[in-house]
Amino acid sequence: MKSVYSTAPLPPASSPLPQRVNLPISPAPATYYALYPYQADAKCTAGGVFTAELPATQPLVAGELADNLNLTVAMTTGTSFAFKNVGTILAFRLTNVVTNCSYVTIEGNNSETLAGTLTIDYNGGDPSVTSVASPSTVVTLTNSNPTLDSGTYFCVVNPVNITGGFTITFYDGSDNEITHVSSTKPVNMTRGKLLNLGTLPLKPTINGTALTYDSVNKRYYGDFTFDGSAISMSGIDIAHAVNPDFFSYSAGVLTFLRSTSITWTVEYFTDYNFIWVSNTMLGFPDVLYVVGNGKSACPSYEHATGEPGVMWNLSAPYFCVAPLIETTAEAHTLQVTMSVSTGNSWGDVRVYFGKGGGNWATLSSSATVISGDNASSFEIADDGGGTMTLHSKAGFDKDGYYRMVLTYDRTENIITGIALTKLD
Repeated sequence: MKSVYSTAPLPPASSPLPQRVNLPISPAPATYYALYPYQADAKCTAGGVFTAELPATQPLVAGELADNLNLTVAMTTGTSFAFKNVGTILAFRLTNVVTNCSYVTIEGNNSETLAGTLTIDYNGGDPSVTSVASPSTVVTLTNSNPTLDSGTYFCVVNPVNITGGFTITFYDGSDNEITHVSSTKPVNMTRGKLLNLGTLPLKPTINGTALTYDSVNKRYYGDFTFDGSAISMSGIDIAHAVNPDFFSYSAGVLTFLRSTSITWTVEYFTDYNFIWVSNTMLGFPDVLYVVGNGKSACPSYEHATGEPGVMWNLSAPYFCVAPLIETTAEAHTLQVTMSVSTGNSWGDVRVYFGKGGGNWATLSSSATVISGDNASSFEIADDGGGTMTLHSKAGFDKDGYYRMVLTYDRTENIITGIALTKLD
């Protein structure tokens, strides 16, 4: 029997045997979560679940989103964060100012939750709101100015499905509704997106009552008896449309200046951004008509054709109606405001008065008294055609608005007094 041996050489006696070596293992990178903007009461779990407030009351800032509203969350294992939006940004645009507007509310028509204390799951970079504590179905947007100016406004809301559309309501400082706009279109709001609610079709309103539209004359109109308190309007650029004959406008407060016992018809002409006010006496013969150079502070009739609706026509004299502001058995008191300028071909200002649309013999150089702070600049004189007129002496040199308060003697059938006041 033959033995078999290995021929492989043995290791030298001096060579060490192989040993097991334990190499160091690097720890897993740390995970950091972040919330912006900072909230002292916010919380976050190790798994990236946040608790933070989306406020139900937010400030209105034209043209931009107010600071510290847009909730965002982030996660990193390094040194920089990429934040993700949590809510949906709503935007709406106003083309006109709203006077005395203290705040605006936005709500879903089916009472969807728009704000509250949100539980937010970072969800691997696609944050989702899993629950809402202290939920609010209304977001209130506060206005720090006396008026709500035209412009685009933004707010942040919980990204929920709006099943029946939105309602946006405007309120004054006494919590009275000025006007509202509603839609019925369902909206599936998306996290991190901007939803534009569009240009709001704010129908002109006065004290919350919408005016009726007349498409033929391109005007809105309505009847009102004002109680002497501040007036709220929407859909009207009141700072520029205001008729100084009837309204005062200061620091955002609109006040009606005439008798509150009379029912007034208010007309708003959209093409001219102008308000005109009249009353039921306009249909009676004792109404006076005023014609003058420059432009009057009311809608006018085209002098040549007599057709309504042509305003600010400076190519010819035209007339407007001086509405009644007080009446007795003996006399009517009427008032009109004229904006007169030296920038016309007449050189001075001539104002013609007529009764009932045809009788121009209502002035008397001996019986009509001119008073007021600019009385010395005017006189009653024959214009050369046998018609007595009120005109400026030696040319007109004081541009601006003039208020004329007229006393019409019903027995004498003439104007016995004209009080002139320069308004600016």
